[in-house]
Amino acid sequence: MSAEPRKVNLKLGKGTYTLWTVLDDNALKSLTHMISEVTEKLEEQVPQEDQLAIICMTLGWKLEKISRRLRLLLETMDKMK
Repeated sequence: MSAEPRKVNLKLGKGTYTLWTVLDDNALKSLTHMISEVTEKLEEQVPQEDQLAIICMTLGWKLEKISRRLRLLLETMDKMK
């Protein structure tokens, strides 16, 4: 992450939003890629509000899966001690 907040344009679903972020270019590109992977699978007629909800739910689910994997890894490492 970069130290100074900066304004960026972020495409979420059908809309583009200007927001402040401390993410560096690589982190922002990675996030944008994850979001576009979700939205490109949606049909054109899905309303913007629904697309935003689907984006949030998908990213939240990915975080949950990562959290579970990390907990299992930590448990495995604790058993190896």
